Amino acid sequence: MTFLRSAVLGFVGIGLLATSAPTWAQRLEEIVVTARKKEESLQEVPIAISAFSANDIEQLNLRNTADIALFTPGLSYTNGIGRQPQSDRPAVRGITTIINGAANTGAASTFIDGVYVSGTTQFTSIGNLERVEVLKGPQAAAFGRGTYAGAFNYVTKKPTEEFEGKVSLSGAEHDSLTASAWVSGPIAEDKAYFFLSASHDEYGGEYRNTFDGNIVGDEETQALTGKLYLTPTDNLDITLTVGLEQTDDGHFASALLPNTALNCCFRNITPGPGFAPRARGYFVGEAPSFNTVALNTSAFDAAPGAGPAGTRVDRVFGSLKIEWDFAGGYTLTSITGTSNDEVANNSDVSYAAYDPIPFAPFLIGQFLRVTDKEIDDASQEFRISSPVDRPFRWSAGVYYLDAELKEIRDERVTPGGFNFFGVPGGLLLPNDNLTTEDVDNKAVFASVEWDINDQWTATLEGRYNEDDISLITVANPTMAPVTGFEATYTAFTPRFTLSYAPNDDRNYYLNIANGTKPGTFNTAAIPDESLRVVDEETATSIEVGMKTKVLDGRGVLNVAVYRTDLTDQQFTQVIELPNGSTASILQNVGKSEVFGVEIDTTIAITDNL
Repeated sequence: MTFLRSAVLGFVGIGLLATSAPTWAQRLEEIVVTARKKEESLQEVPIAISAFSANDIEQLNLRNTADIALFTPGLSYTNGIGRQPQSDRPAVRGITTIINGAANTGAASTFIDGVYVSGTTQFTSIGNLERVEVLKGPQAAAFGRGTYAGAFNYVTKKPTEEFEGKVSLSGAEHDSLTASAWVSGPIAEDKAYFFLSASHDEYGGEYRNTFDGNIVGDEETQALTGKLYLTPTDNLDITLTVGLEQTDDGHFASALLPNTALNCCFRNITPGPGFAPRARGYFVGEAPSFNTVALNTSAFDAAPGAGPAGTRVDRVFGSLKIEWDFAGGYTLTSITGTSNDEVANNSDVSYAAYDPIPFAPFLIGQFLRVTDKEIDDASQEFRISSPVDRPFRWSAGVYYLDAELKEIRDERVTPGGFNFFGVPGGLLLPNDNLTTEDVDNKAVFASVEWDINDQWTATLEGRYNEDDISLITVANPTMAPVTGFEATYTAFTPRFTLSYAPNDDRNYYLNIANGTKPGTFNTAAIPDESLRVVDEETATSIEVGMKTKVLDGRGVLNVAVYRTDLTDQQFTQVIELPNGSTASILQNVGKSEVFGVEIDTTIAITDNL
C-alpha cells in the first residue's frame, strides 16, 4: 500500500514539479514511435512503452536485448542456454511462458521494420537502429500472434538526405571487441537514398570449464545491413532492406545444481509410503550459489562430422515497404517480409559433463546433442489508413504469415570413458525423430479513433486471427513418415483505449486489451490422445496510466498501474510412457492474476547530465 500511495502522490505532485523548472537544463529529446502503426510522440501514445533512440543506444552502450531489459521497467531478460531460439524467454510484467510452436513462439515477439521474426533476435545488430520500442501489455490487436504479454519493435535507420557516416571501435576485458561502421546519403537527389552498415562483435567468455580447463560462453557476431529508399513521386515511398547476420558462439556457460545440494522430494525407489521411482529432486528456500561450470565440450571435437560445441546461426532478412498517398490524404501501405535462419547447435544438456544413463545402449550419449534446424518466415501485410488530420480516423488491413520450423538433424555423441556396454566414444548416432511444423496465420484487423473533443479521445482496435498449424514427424534417419497432426485456432483480440489530455504536457489513459499465445501439439508417443492438442493461452489486461512532462519539458514522469488475468496457461508436465521412458508435455492447467505498478522517469539536470 505504501508503494501505491507513493504512486498516487506522484500523480498529484506533477503540477508542483512543473512550476519549479530550472532554466539551465536542456529539454529532453522527443521520441516518435510507431507502436500503433503510425507515427506518434512517445509521451502522447496511450500505451506503456519504453523507447530508446539511436542516441540512447549509444550513450547507454546497449548491445542486445538483455541490455535493453536493464533500462526497461517491467521487463526481465535472462539467458541461460546460449543465443538459440529456445532461449528467447523475456518476462514482461512478470509473464513468461514455455516456448512452443513454429520457431518457438513466446510471451513477446520481435518485429524488425514491422516484419515478424520468429527466430532468435538476441544477436540482432543494435548499432544500425534508429530506435527500439518495448511495448508492454497485450499487443495482439496491432501486431498479431505471440504478443500477448508485449512486443519488441526494432526500427532500422532511415537513409539520410546528406552524406553521413560513422565508425566506432571499443574493447574491454574478457577479449571483448566491438567494431561498427555505417554510411548513408543520396544516390539521386530527391529520388533515391541509401544506408549501409557493418558490424563485428565478439566476447571471449569469462567462465572456465572445469571439465577441460577451457573458457566457455564466448560469442561472435557479424552483421551487414543495406537499405534503399526511393521516392519516385511525391506521393510514393519505397523502402527495401536486406540484412545478413552470422553468429559463431562457443558452448554457453550453464551449470546444474548437484543432487547432493538438494533438500526436498528425494527419489525413493523402495515400494511403500512415498514410493517415487521417477521423482526428481527439488530445493526449498534460497538455492546455494556456485560459479563452477562442467561441460563435456571435447566430446564434439572427438566425433567426426559433429563440429565444435556451441551455436551457429546464419540469417538472411529482407523487407519491402511501399507507402502510397492518394485521394487527399489516404495511405495504402504494403509490408512484405522474409527471414531465413540456419541454426546448428551442439551442446551438453546434462549441464554437468556426465552421461546420466550409460546403462541403456540405445540412450548412451543422449545428453550430448547435435542438432540442425531451419526457420523460414514469409509475411505480407496490406493496410489502408484515413487522413490523420481528421477528428475521426480509421485503419484496416489484412495479414498473412507462413512460418516453418524444420528439424534437419538430431544426433547424439557417445562420450569416451566407461559405459556398461563398451560403446566407443566419438560416435554420431541418430537420436530422435525429426519434425516439421508449419503455421499459416491469416488475420484481418481494423481500428477507429475518435476525438470526442479537444481533450478526450477514444480508440477501438481489433484483430480476427486464424492459425492453421500442421506438424509432420519422420523417422531418423530413414525419413519415413511417422505421425502427422493438424489443428486450427481462431481468436478475436480487441483493445479499447480512452485517453484524456488536459494540456500538451499531460496524458491520462485507460487501456483494456486481450491477447493469446498460440496453441501447439505434443509430439511424443503419449498414451492419451486427449493430451495431444494444446489450446491457446489467453491474457486480458486492464491498465491505467499517466504520461506527463515536468520541469518545463526537461523531464518526464510516466506511471502505469495494471492487472493481467491469464487463463489456460501452458505448463510442462513429465509423464511416463508405455515403454517405461518419460516425456515432457505441455498442458493447459493454470490461471494467474498479475498486479503491478511501473514508474519511469528521465530528467535532464544539466546540458550534460
